Amino acid sequence: MLFFVPCAYIANFIYAVKSDASGGTFGDTFGAANAIFSGTALMMLIYAVILQREELNIIKEERNDTKKLLSGQESINALQEAALRKQSFEQSFFSLVRLISEERRSLDRTMKYGDSTLATQAKWHVYHSVKNSNSLVDWELTDEITEFGTPARLLITAHALLVEQDFSKQDSLQYISTLHALMDADFANVFLTLVARWKNGDPRAVKAFTDVQCFDFLDEELKAYADFERSN
Repeated sequence: MLFFVPCAYIANFIYAVKSDASGGTFGDTFGAANAIFSGTALMMLIYAVILQREELNIIKEERNDTKKLLSGQESINALQEAALRKQSFEQSFFSLVRLISEERRSLDRTMKYGDSTLATQAKWHVYHSVKNSNSLVDWELTDEITEFGTPARLLITAHALLVEQDFSKQDSLQYISTLHALMDADFANVFLTLVARWKNGDPRAVKAFTDVQCFDFLDEELKAYADFERSN
């Protein structure tokens, strides 16, 4: 098109010069040239608009691709952040589990007098004290019972750490099962009396005792005294 316009104008000019046309007719050749230039400019404008529209569509598609890429990256970042939070939780949680297990094993050592373990002695102290006083709290703790204070506090802390997380029900049950596996009859019966004494100062104690299902390990004689679950 750019070559056609000047060529057409030159041809028209030569034709007008060589012909016998009058001056007015010769001047009209410039009007024809103007019309050609105007039409060409209009066509170039339309072509420029088309190119601009295509360019805008390309930019729009690139922006959409960028948005999709950023959206995907945000999802990846969210998954990575969740994985890091879970990893941090598990490091703390299982460290507490190991400490509870170590403390609990230390309570299975045999007493110097007799063949029973310290844990068994603590359990019988609980049973007889509760039975004689008809209460979970109206009696003095023995040294054997206070030995359970450390693993009991660690278990409450581990459970509280789990409660703070936003895990699915299935994941939470798996971690609860880990804490449940640390429990036995000796631990549960002594833990019962400790929780009864701590519940007013530490509301986490009752929830930990209930969620870990410590009731499953209680002696039948002591279950009747475990009314703090119903009152909280």
